[in-house]
Amino acid sequence: GKVLRVTPATTSQSGSFFCSSQISTANFSTVFSFRFTNPHIQGSDGIALVIQRSSLGQLGSGGGYLGYSGISPSVAVEFDTICNGNLNDPVAEHVGVDLNGSLFSQTTANLPSTMKDGGRWWAWVTYFQGTLKVYVLKNESTTEPNRPSEPILSMTLDLKSQLGGNTSAWLGFTGGTGADWMNQDILYWRAAGVVGNPVLLSAGSSGSVATAVMVDSDGDGQSDAMELEAGTDPYNANSRFTLSLTSAAVPPIKTQSTGSGSDATGQQLVLTWPSVPGRWYNIQISTNLSSWSTIQQIQALGNETTFQVPASEAKAFYRVGVQY
Repeated sequence: GKVLRVTPATTSQSGSFFCSSQISTANFSTVFSFRFTNPHIQGSDGIALVIQRSSLGQLGSGGGYLGYSGISPSVAVEFDTICNGNLNDPVAEHVGVDLNGSLFSQTTANLPSTMKDGGRWWAWVTYFQGTLKVYVLKNESTTEPNRPSEPILSMTLDLKSQLGGNTSAWLGFTGGTGADWMNQDILYWRAAGVVGNPVLLSAGSSGSVATAVMVDSDGDGQSDAMELEAGTDPYNANSRFTLSLTSAAVPPIKTQSTGSGSDATGQQLVLTWPSVPGRWYNIQISTNLSSWSTIQQIQALGNETTFQVPASEAKAFYRVGVQY
């Protein structure tokens, strides 16, 4: 079948491709499967999933630099098959997180088995509430299997700051071969958190958007893309965009009627919901559940946001909406 070939089985190659639709640097998730075939001697060198802000045509050096060297600002997850001592690689078969085009990994994890035997590997990379996680599974399934429960690698990271304060960036792959080589192919790739719509990139499409998909990984009735936009975890069915309602005492209010004053106190409705820092939310009001008007727009500062409904508002229905 068709594949997205990052590099062919030839000496001293480097290759890259990036999705033309950018992903959000607030939260995102992606899953892909890959296969390395026809290795020469050791088979080299590996691929990297890259998030970068430079341009769609970015490409670094081949060999142990995996086509990633020099791409900045960026974050990459490398799948490396060779132990390069000059880059402080831990072992031949490992996963690592790299920054700004440097192959000196910030953190690494050893893989449980080889990537060079022609087997199919699946990888999930998620970024949620400031933590980057990588999950891997060796599985010949041609359809997306269940993600492992535990990541092989986890790292705290401020992705937006790392990418120069940008709210979106290009997502794609680079790869390289050196004195040894192998075919390095992407067989399946899905991303949620893409600005606009989630996309499924089909093998052989040269990186073009094949079709929109609304995958619900945790089966809670909200798609991965919707959850990432809202600030909830798409892999946790208990993490949902819901409102928590509480009340707060209203400070004494001086009322003026017929020339004499009096103090009045009461309770004020407080709305609380999970949020994405920097994202805007609309507070809306309705008296009949069919016609809604916005009474306030709020930019979230953290992973949870609260809003006290003004005491002046009449008895009504309230809802919170995410600005996409």
